Amino acid sequence: MTKTEIQQKTLEAIVILSTALKNLRLYPPSSAIIVNVVDKLQDTFLEIFAQEISVDLAESEKRLLVNGEALPLKDQERPQVVSLVGLLINFAIKSITFQRGMSKEELLAFLELMVQSPQDVSLPDGGLPAALAARQVSHILTNLRVYIAKDQDSQLLASLDVKDEDIVKYMTDAYPDQDFDVDKLRDMVRDEAWVANIFQSGMAQIMKDRGVVGTSLLTQSMMRMFSVLDKVTNRLDQERICELIAKSIADLDPEMISLIMSQDIEGLFGGNLFQQVIDQMDDEKFEGVARQMNDAAQEQPADVSLAAVGGREVSRSAHQRLMASKKGEELRDRIAVRQAAELTEQEQNNIRLHEQVQEIVQGPDDLFLKDGFPESLSGISRQLLADGEQALTERLIDRVVRALGEEAQDIRDQAAAALVEIIIAFPADRQMDPIRRIAGFITEWIRRETTASRAYRKICSWQKELVRDYIFKGDFADAIPILDVFNRIHGGLLDKNDTIDAIAADTIRELASGEALTILFDEFDNNRQSKQLEAGRVLVRLGDGPLNRLMDRLREVEDTNERVRILQVIADIGPMAIPAVRERIQGDEPWYYLRNLAYLMGKVGKEESAHVLQPLLLHNNGRVRIEALTSLHRTGGKERGPLMMSILPVTEDDDFKMKIIEMLGLIKYAPAVPMLVDLLTQRPLVVPALRIDLEEKICISLGKIAVPESTPVLKEISRPKGFFRVSKYPEKVRTAATRALAAIEEKGRDSNPSNRR
Repeated sequence: MTKTEIQQKTLEAIVILSTALKNLRLYPPSSAIIVNVVDKLQDTFLEIFAQEISVDLAESEKRLLVNGEALPLKDQERPQVVSLVGLLINFAIKSITFQRGMSKEELLAFLELMVQSPQDVSLPDGGLPAALAARQVSHILTNLRVYIAKDQDSQLLASLDVKDEDIVKYMTDAYPDQDFDVDKLRDMVRDEAWVANIFQSGMAQIMKDRGVVGTSLLTQSMMRMFSVLDKVTNRLDQERICELIAKSIADLDPEMISLIMSQDIEGLFGGNLFQQVIDQMDDEKFEGVARQMNDAAQEQPADVSLAAVGGREVSRSAHQRLMASKKGEELRDRIAVRQAAELTEQEQNNIRLHEQVQEIVQGPDDLFLKDGFPESLSGISRQLLADGEQALTERLIDRVVRALGEEAQDIRDQAAAALVEIIIAFPADRQMDPIRRIAGFITEWIRRETTASRAYRKICSWQKELVRDYIFKGDFADAIPILDVFNRIHGGLLDKNDTIDAIAADTIRELASGEALTILFDEFDNNRQSKQLEAGRVLVRLGDGPLNRLMDRLREVEDTNERVRILQVIADIGPMAIPAVRERIQGDEPWYYLRNLAYLMGKVGKEESAHVLQPLLLHNNGRVRIEALTSLHRTGGKERGPLMMSILPVTEDDDFKMKIIEMLGLIKYAPAVPMLVDLLTQRPLVVPALRIDLEEKICISLGKIAVPESTPVLKEISRPKGFFRVSKYPEKVRTAATRALAAIEEKGRDSNPSNRR
C-alpha cells in the first residue's frame, strides 16, 4: 500500500475504533456486537500490519497525526477523529502506538480502559501505561513517539543526544530517522568491548521482535546491522571483528543461526564470517542448524515473486555450502548410520502395525467381542497418528463406524466403545476432526440406538460440542441434522428410554444458552452472514425457550416478511411445534395471530392432531375459520369428515357453510350425504340468492360423493317443479342436480362388472 492508502486504511480503523468505544458503553464485552466490532477492528489493523510494523496516532495542536503526518482538513473534521483527539487530550496522551503482533485480547483490554474516565484509569501508580501493563497489553504503547510542530504542514520527531541505543536503532532499523558520522563510528569500532556491546544490543533488539514481526523484517534488520559493521570496520581489524561476531552468532539458538547463515553474508568481513560461525559451533548445535536450514531450503512458499525466488536460491546455496564443510561431511556420516538403524526398527514396527489394522479392517464383526479389543485400538491409533498415517487411521474409524450399524446390540456397544478409544487417541485440539468427518453416520446411529452406554454418552457429548462449534463458526446448516435427532428424541417422536431422553434433553438445554443463543438470534434478526433462515432452523430445534420466543414474536411483529420467516422456520420442525401451537390456540389471542397459528397447523399438523383446529373452525372471525378449514383439509386425514360435520350444523355464516360443503365433496365423504340432503330439502318460503348458491354447492358435492342415497332428491330437483311442488328450483340448481345424477350413474356403470370389457 502507498502512504496515502495506509493513511486511509488507518482512518477506517479510527472510525471502527470510535464505534467500538461507543458500543462498549452500551453492551458487555462478551456480547456478539462487541465481539464482531473488535474482530473487524483487528482485521483492519492486520491489513495495515502487512505493510507497516506499527501505527502511530498522535495529537499535536489539537490535530490528529497518522504516522507523523497530519490528516487532511476534511478528515480532521470527521466526528470520529474529533472524538479521538478529545480522548487523547482528556487522558493526557500525546500518542498511541499499535504494534504488529497485537492480539484481539490486547485490543479489547485497551478499549475497556479507554471507555473509563481518565480519573479512574489514572488512580493506579503509573496511570494508563501501568493499567495497560497490568492487563498484559504489550503491543499498544502510549507516548512512544512525541511530535513537535515544525511548520504548518509537517511534524518532526523529538529526539535526544546520540547514544549507543540510538546507534543500535540506526543499525537495526530498515527506515532510520537519522544518520551518523561514519568516520566517528569507525573510530568507535576499534574498541572491541564497544563492538561486542553494540552487536549484542542489536541482536537483543532484533530478538525482542522475534515472533512479533515477520521473518523477512528480522533478517532485514540483521543484514543491515552486519552491513553497517562491515562498512565501518577497518580492513586490518576485520579478522578480529569477524571472530568476535561469529562467536556471538554461534551463541544464539539454532533457528536464529540458520536464519543468519541463510542470508547472503559471504561478502562480509573478508568472506570469513560463514566459516567462522561453523568453527564456533559444537556438533549438536551444528546438526540443529543444518536441520533448520534444510527445512527452509525445502519449503515451497506461496510467494513466487522474483525476490522470493532469489531468496530461496540463496538459502539453498547456503545449506549446500554448510554441508560441504568438514563438519557437514561428519554430520552426513552420523545421520546415515542413525537412519540405517532407525529404518530397520521402523520398518518392522510399520509392518506389524499395518498387519494389525488390516486384520481389523477386513475382520469379522465378532472381532469386536474379544476381551480388551476397544482398549487395544487406543494404542494402535496413537501409533498411526504419530507415524502420520492419516488415511489408515480413517480406514480404521470407518470400519468401527460400519459396525455401529449391526443388528447385534453387543457388537454395537463394543464398536461404540472402540470409537471412543480411537477418538481420545487424537490430540485434544484435533478430536473434533474425525467427529466432524463421520458426523452423518454418528447422527444416524444416535437416531437408531436404544442403549445408553458410557460410550453413547461420550459420543453424544462430542456431537453436542460439534454443534456448538458449527454455531460459533456460522455453519448453521451443518448443525441442523444433529440437532434434529436430539430434538425428536426429546419430543417423543423417536421411541427411546428415559436415560436417552434425558441425554437429549440435557444436550438441547446446554446448547440453548449463553453465547450460542446470542449468535443465533443475532443472525436471525440481522442476517449478517446471509444465513438468517438456517439460524432460525437451529433455534426452533433448541427446545421450548427459543421456540416460545419466536412464537411470541409472531404475535407481536408487524413486518410481513418477518412473520413469514418465523412461520417458515417453525414449520420446519413439523409435529414438534404442535404443543406450542395448541397452547396458544386455547388462549385469548388476537384474530390475526390465530390465523397464523391455523396456517401453521396446516404445515405441522397430522391426523391425530386435527382436533386442535376445532376452536378455530368456530371462531367469530371468518378469515380464521377459512384458514383453519384449509389446514384441516390439508392435514386432517380421516378426521376431516367428522370434524366438518360437527361444525356444519352450528355454522351461521352461509359463505363458510358453503366452504365446508365444498370440502366434504372434495374428500368424497359419504357419511355426510344424509345431512346434505336434509339441508337441501329444508327450503325456506322466501329463498334468498345466497340460499340458491348453497343449494348449487350441495348438488355439486353430492355429485362428487356420488352415492345412490342422494339420487331421489336430485331427480326431484332436476324436474321442472320443486320438491314440494310449490316452487321450482332455479335453473343453476337444476343444472347442478342433473350433472350430479349423471356422475352417480357414470360411477354405477363403472362399478357394474357386466359393463366392463
